Amino acid sequence: IDLPGEVKTAELFEDDFSKRYGYNLSNRIYRYTQNRISHSDLTCNAKSPNQFISHIFSLLGYKNESIINRYYDNNDMREKTEKDLNEKLRPISESLNIMLNSSDKKYELGIRLEKEQIIFSISCGDGIKLNLDHQSEGFRWLFGFFINFLMSKKFVAGDMVIIDEFGGLLNFG
Repeated sequence: IDLPGEVKTAELFEDDFSKRYGYNLSNRIYRYTQNRISHSDLTCNAKSPNQFISHIFSLLGYKNESIINRYYDNNDMREKTEKDLNEKLRPISESLNIMLNSSDKKYELGIRLEKEQIIFSISCGDGIKLNLDHQSEGFRWLFGFFINFLMSKKFVAGDMVIIDEFGGLLNFG
């Protein structure tokens, strides 16, 4: 997954690895603390977006205030904003599918700006909407990790993500 970002010279160190492979390893370290996402987090009141929806807006380059202002300008502006948000969600959906290695069933992220509510959705396959609470613990962990960590940080060549006991939450059956 190609993610934008830059590393200051002070954050890099040169060693045999960088000489051999042509890029430096970064010494930045982050620790991910799980922020469990429930299905109820995917919907909120249009006037006061919840933490999850606010985070999605931020990932897409919007502030809550700009969405709320557009929300009440007129119906056309709300529809235009919804279309723009969904366009920006498309590459994030593609990255999610790459991470999940899902070749047969594709996941698609979407957002609807209804009159009173903002609704974020995850659909799979033929547009079947998923209830996040009815998904496996492994899928929910991966989705939260993807949205809350991988999409939130600016990674560069040389950054590594190490996951301890990653498969413990996955159902391989």
